[in-house]
Amino acid sequence: MKAIFPHDPMPKLPKRHPIYRSFFTFEDGPPTTSHELNGWGDEIVHDYLRGIEHNRRVGVLYSNKDYGCEWDYDWRNKRFQREDNTKFGVNIVVYAMTS
Repeated sequence: MKAIFPHDPMPKLPKRHPIYRSFFTFEDGPPTTSHELNGWGDEIVHDYLRGIEHNRRVGVLYSNKDYGCEWDYDWRNKRFQREDNTKFGVNIVVYAMTS
C-alpha cells in the first residue's frame, strides 16, 4: 500500500466516518472484538480502523480486530455478547453498495 499511496498509506478513519452510520449507528467508532490482533499479546484495544479513500470513498478497509473470526461464531455463542458486532458487517456491506 505504501508503494501505491506513499503520501499516507493507511490513515485512521475518524469516528464520524459514514461507515459507522451506514445502517446501524456506532457512535464510538468500530465495535470491539475478543480477537484484537496487535501482534504483541498485550490486550490493547484499538478504537479505530484504517482505510484508503479515493474520491471520498473507502476503497481499502483495514482492521486489526479480526472481525472475520468474530462473525464466524455460532449465533448461540453470540447471545452472551452485550451487542452482536455482526451489525458492523452490515454497515460495511451497506456502505460499499451505496453512496
